[in-house]
Amino acid sequence: MIGEEHVRMSWRGASQCRQKRFFVWQGTIVERRVSRHEPPWHGHSISPFFSLLHRKMRKTTDPFEHGRSKRRIRKDPFVRTHRKHTRGQEDVKVHNTHHLSYSESLATALDKVQLPCSRADFAFLAAFLRLCGNMCALAQGQLVHIHIIKCEVDQTTFLQNVLLQMYGKCGAVNDAYAVFAKMQQHDQHSWNFMASAYTNSGEWDLALEIFYRSRTQGFTVNEYVLTSIISACAGKEDLRQGKNAYACLVDSDYEASEAVGNALVNLYGRCHCLDDMWTVFNKIVEKSVISWSSVIMAYTRHNLGREAISLWRHMQQEAILPNKATIIGLIDACANEAALHRGKQAHCCILRSLFENDGMVLTTFINMYGKCGDMENALKAFERLQEHSVVSWTALMAGYSQHGHTKEAFEIFDKMQQNGITPNEVTFVCILDAYNSQGLLDKAKQMHACIKHSGFEVNVVVETALVKMYGKCGSPSDA
Repeated sequence: MIGEEHVRMSWRGASQCRQKRFFVWQGTIVERRVSRHEPPWHGHSISPFFSLLHRKMRKTTDPFEHGRSKRRIRKDPFVRTHRKHTRGQEDVKVHNTHHLSYSESLATALDKVQLPCSRADFAFLAAFLRLCGNMCALAQGQLVHIHIIKCEVDQTTFLQNVLLQMYGKCGAVNDAYAVFAKMQQHDQHSWNFMASAYTNSGEWDLALEIFYRSRTQGFTVNEYVLTSIISACAGKEDLRQGKNAYACLVDSDYEASEAVGNALVNLYGRCHCLDDMWTVFNKIVEKSVISWSSVIMAYTRHNLGREAISLWRHMQQEAILPNKATIIGLIDACANEAALHRGKQAHCCILRSLFENDGMVLTTFINMYGKCGDMENALKAFERLQEHSVVSWTALMAGYSQHGHTKEAFEIFDKMQQNGITPNEVTFVCILDAYNSQGLLDKAKQMHACIKHSGFEVNVVVETALVKMYGKCGSPSDA
């Protein structure tokens, strides 16, 4: 354990010839030299976790040591970061694991840092806020905001935009709008961040309202805000407004760009315009995993499992590594087509990735194995879950019920309730389907009473399942 005296340090002025100072920006440790003529940090003690972690990461967990064959350089308004991408399965696993431990280390360090209380240090505070946003560290970001207010740091439009962006990334849209409403002056970034915050939180109508307000204020539409607005229209499945938003840039070449192209693919896919979706997809010059995943998810959503599986094969031929959305879309496609062999191939694909123990992915595998009748592997996937939700319990129970394992389905339902999980509409529909013979009439009536107690009897879907259940049990009059 490193002692407190080793964790903290003071900048003692210009007596030192050269010092290293490290900033954290967008999750990246950035080093710059400080000349002896630069003012010190006003004698305030700050945590040098930047340099400590920088040395640690360079030795053991530098994600940039893997996959140096391909480089994509992205520009930030303040720093330039170099991100290396790799196509190797093993390298991706190492990269993801190191990034996770790196983020956890920074989260711990955020709680220890002592922030400078000086109006001249707003750049440091902005960097800190950006880090909080990228890590979804809302509590730490709020503390920084309080610190800014207490120290009466000049809240320029730039700093307020960083606050707005941080709250938006953390999903605190009310706090984000509070900052937005108090701003004396909004620039293009202010409107963009606010629209993005609403879109990411599913507040699609409010995102569109911000978009139209920005237009009335004379601000032009750029790729960033257009991506957010088209995504909001996709969430609403509002094709008309999505097309209207895109029409603002109809004379430009934005459709071929990846970000807007992916948003359009998602919009057309959700609005059942699969031909238009495919046209836009083919116009994207550099197709990323997001591009491929959007089409796979759209095909799966429209029960076109074969097309989704076929696209997955093309994606493999292009050596594009899947992300979480790709895997879930593919597994659902295999479940819809009862393609157990292809589903097992997808399972093998993720065994060496970060998604191996992801709860959502494992739940999707439970559903796929259950629909394909492989209850042994469905149960194994269920047992690997760290936390069991009503969705995972229901998926396992549905698999047993669908393939005639009535006893096991009832046992799963009882265990779910014993673990304090409240059944939902889908749970009741699945368990009612298990009552399929006259010998189960008494138990069926007990389940009916349970549904009444839960308040789901008035649900149309559950009511239909009840009628069907009594019919199979030979007592339609009880329905």
